[in-house]
Amino acid sequence: MDYFWPPRLTFATIVLIYFLVCALVGLYGRDRLIGFWGSFVAAYIFSPFFIFIFLLLTRRR
Repeated sequence: MDYFWPPRLTFATIVLIYFLVCALVGLYGRDRLIGFWGSFVAAYIFSPFFIFIFLLLTRRR
């Protein structure tokens, strides 16, 4: 019998988690000058962590 605990982190799971974190950063950046899509694409290309720090340092519109 195969148990499902602990869950396995497959490549698809890691990509999905990365995509969701990028979407959360995009939601945080929707009130900024570049908006949701700019924040999302920047987080996807670079790193959600660095873009989130950048968004914390910038002003809202």
